Amino acid sequence: MKAASLALAFLTVISGPARGEHPDVDGAMVNGGAGIKLDHVLVIQHGDEEGWGDGPRLRIFLTSGVIPLSIAGGSTTLGAATYAKQSKIYGVVILADPSGKTTKASAFLLNTPPMTMRAAPGFAAKTPDPDILRRLQVDGSYVSGEAHIDLTRWWVTARFDTSITPDPVTQNLTGKAAIESAPAKVFLAYQDALSKGDMADTGKYSTSLHALLIRAFHDQMGDAAFIRFANSDENMKALPNSIERVIVRGDSASIVFKLKEVVGLILEDGAWKFNE
Repeated sequence: MKAASLALAFLTVISGPARGEHPDVDGAMVNGGAGIKLDHVLVIQHGDEEGWGDGPRLRIFLTSGVIPLSIAGGSTTLGAATYAKQSKIYGVVILADPSGKTTKASAFLLNTPPMTMRAAPGFAAKTPDPDILRRLQVDGSYVSGEAHIDLTRWWVTARFDTSITPDPVTQNLTGKAAIESAPAKVFLAYQDALSKGDMADTGKYSTSLHALLIRAFHDQMGDAAFIRFANSDENMKALPNSIERVIVRGDSASIVFKLKEVVGLILEDGAWKFNE
């Protein structure tokens, strides 16, 4: 199976390192014979202030479209995957060493092209490397590298050279300040609306994308079953007292709970909205 699928693989070419304003990226993704170019790259440094325990990481997004910084900088990469699927953007995010001293990395799928798509013209057969990152170089605020991801059914190969987009922590609130912060108040209002099955208010406190998803879930389950589900977690009753920290990075915010759960919000139309 693998040998047959490799007949429709891909070739990436770059002209050389770029140190200008525009990122240099050339890559491709193949999913069971369907191929698409990955011509967007976004690299941010995430410091793990939420306390997941895996240390600071570079998040390297290799995609077929733009992933907004507010989505890319969330507490996890889940929001980026949801956004990619709804926006029909394909690609991966690679978590790498921010110092560039090691090429050891992990990768998470955002979205794959449907298998009915044809491979983009000009791709030639190429055997991907078993390592996720064959090369990684971090030079101040610039990063370049070569990625090869080879899994059972889909592959990614790309070369990239770009600047690291700043996404610093702008607020790190604890205690009363965290509980009374704007993101926390919005999340508590969202949870209250959710527990009542109030789709109008739930949508008011959600991003436009999340509102569509939660309404579809509600309509599929039915009102009574949805309310039972929304109130099934006993921890929800103690939410205000369980908020430990609120971390803000520009247009994204993370609420960290004592149980080490984290939820994410983003600024949409000038207001905080629940997103993941």
